[in-house]
Amino acid sequence: MAGAREPLAPVTQERVADALRSQGYGVSGVRPGVLGGTWDGNSFTIALIGERSDTLQIRGTWHRAIEPDLLGGMALVVNDWNRDRIWPKVYSEEVGDETRAHSEVCLDLSDGVTDAQLREALACGLGTGVQFFESLSSLLEP
Repeated sequence: MAGAREPLAPVTQERVADALRSQGYGVSGVRPGVLGGTWDGNSFTIALIGERSDTLQIRGTWHRAIEPDLLGGMALVVNDWNRDRIWPKVYSEEVGDETRAHSEVCLDLSDGVTDAQLREALACGLGTGVQFFESLSSLLEP
């Protein structure tokens, strides 16, 4: 029917996995409630978080640790990125004896989402994360 609108439906892990696979992405279960995959060599996890598991979190980790002599440059890149862009939130984190760079997008989907909206949200979260990691690579890798 022309002009018919796709109905909103609750977001579920199965819908998230289906949306990713429909785009040709390979994903697997990392732990209960968390999907994972690799995009352009960077690891991403995709989870539904919050009290009702209706907030979509797309979190990326850059493919390499930040060397201690690059931490100052990393801080500048992170500050510039967060100042100039809405998505993704980016930050660094000490993990053991390494410093890792992350991207993160969280979306409240408590009102439901269409399949097209879910695919778009995933593409934006993953795509902007990859853009940040490409920026890091161009600025910090030899």
